[in-house]
Amino acid sequence: MNLYRYDSTLTDGGQYVYCNEYRIDRETPKGYWIENETKWVSSNGKRRWAYPTIEEAWESFVARKTRQVMILQRQLSYAEDLLSMTKREQATTRPLMVPRIAFGIDFDFSKLGEKNDSKS
Repeated sequence: MNLYRYDSTLTDGGQYVYCNEYRIDRETPKGYWIENETKWVSSNGKRRWAYPTIEEAWESFVARKTRQVMILQRQLSYAEDLLSMTKREQATTRPLMVPRIAFGIDFDFSKLGEKNDSKS
């Protein structure tokens, strides 16, 4: 039995998607050890490193790339927000801050810098 995993690489000549085929070295009750690799792969996990069919490997590749796009879009949006804010703000000695409600942060930034005179 073999396992399959799709990967991609970016070169000067373009981007390539390819399928690696791995021979199973030995089987355990919960998974497989891949031959010539120090890699153990679950036999029944939802997110495995390699899959028993090419179709499942392709679905995994698409899911991984979809997740990668979502993460990178969020990072780009965050960077664009910060860049936009820095262009609007004048240079000050205080740090620039942007509330990020989208990330679950619900914080009153207007109170930052206020001294708390009450002692516990």
